[in-house]
Amino acid sequence: MRTAADIKKRCQIGTVITMTHHSWFPKGDLIGVSRPITHRQGNAIAFTPIEGHGKSWLYWPKASEMRVTGPDTFDVMLGETWDRFMSYTFGEKT
Repeated sequence: MRTAADIKKRCQIGTVITMTHHSWFPKGDLIGVSRPITHRQGNAIAFTPIEGHGKSWLYWPKASEMRVTGPDTFDVMLGETWDRFMSYTFGEKT
């Protein structure tokens, strides 16, 4: 993966994604939980609901607000600068 478009192409239904960091909720209960993608549309993806939470959506920001950090990892900016972000890791497709 090299670009935001590559990230979006890899996000197919059934692909498992794990949130590994969230600057606003560093000890949140979704950190480290692997969840498959259940819905995909042009501007967002949705994850399987877990107990206590509804369906979670990740709405795609502008390409400049996403970055590839490794072969299976990417970050999404929270706010206007990179001092706050969410990190995700791809797992195997279910």
